[in-house]
Amino acid sequence: MHKHSRLLLFLIPYLLKAQPSVDLQQAFLDISNDAVLMCVSAHPDDEDGASLAYYGMKYGVKTYSVFMTRGEGGQNEKGPELYEDLGVLRSAETQAAGRIQGTEVHFLNFKDFGYSKSATEAFHKWGRDEVLRRLVYIIRKVKPDVIFSSLNPVDGHGHHQATANAAIAAFDAAADSTYAPEQLRLPGITVWQPKKFFIRNVNRPEFGFNDWGRCDVVVNLEEMNDARQTAYLDIAANALRMHKTQGMERADLRRFARGRNCYKMIRASSLFHRDTTTFFGGIDLWSDHLLAPLVPLRRALSTLRIGMPQDSLLTVASELLGQVRSLQQTVNATALAST
Repeated sequence: MHKHSRLLLFLIPYLLKAQPSVDLQQAFLDISNDAVLMCVSAHPDDEDGASLAYYGMKYGVKTYSVFMTRGEGGQNEKGPELYEDLGVLRSAETQAAGRIQGTEVHFLNFKDFGYSKSATEAFHKWGRDEVLRRLVYIIRKVKPDVIFSSLNPVDGHGHHQATANAAIAAFDAAADSTYAPEQLRLPGITVWQPKKFFIRNVNRPEFGFNDWGRCDVVVNLEEMNDARQTAYLDIAANALRMHKTQGMERADLRRFARGRNCYKMIRASSLFHRDTTTFFGGIDLWSDHLLAPLVPLRRALSTLRIGMPQDSLLTVASELLGQVRSLQQTVNATALAST
């Protein structure tokens, strides 16, 4: 119910006729969308910040950035700190970038041992089984509907290859109750099947990445976010500049970006109708019969809009409180019956 709580925090000043703020408008968006998106990366600054900002700030999707390492194996462009001390700085920079992008950050804490030539070398250092286990755990914890990565599984930095390969394997393993069953005894950890996995265009013909026409999903990074009066590409550029120990405060993302991101869907479950117009095209988040008791509450929440007349807003708020009370009574009755 975290989204509901967030909305109510902003509801009071709205009812007092405060001017709608960016945070308030974002809260209304968040409350209208239950989708979850996860970006998997190897190092700080590998994340696809523009697409994270696009889905979070345009649609209200809950977004997560998952990093294999804290970047302690690189160089420091700003000071003398190296190794563990550098990892502390880069972790803080990544959190700052995440706040700009509206993204929750998680680190899996594998050692960044510098440049790696292959996935085989990275897995040898990290432990292939341990990489899969930690990725499966975070997927089971945050339960993403869609996973994506800007990394590819066949070339480039060995950490990047290993991360992409492990993420593809975790897509299936997270839904397998026989894999790491000890995780399922922990609070909030359940088997989970993501619906789609995308990899960003890396110009590799074997993955169908050799032209824009072969993209499954294209994100227009030049599109403006109305509330912020800023393009999503510029939001990502501001976030990238937080990575100061990597010299990114001087980076000109616009110079290198083509204004849109192209993605190929390389993994999918059967839990959606074939639709690749967006990451979430064809996914019905409310098809699970276990969610049926929440449908009336979901329907009431979906009627909330910025600029609603105060009497209409109060009517919806009253209905919401009634739905919440009803759900709480059901939960209490179920708990009592099970004792």
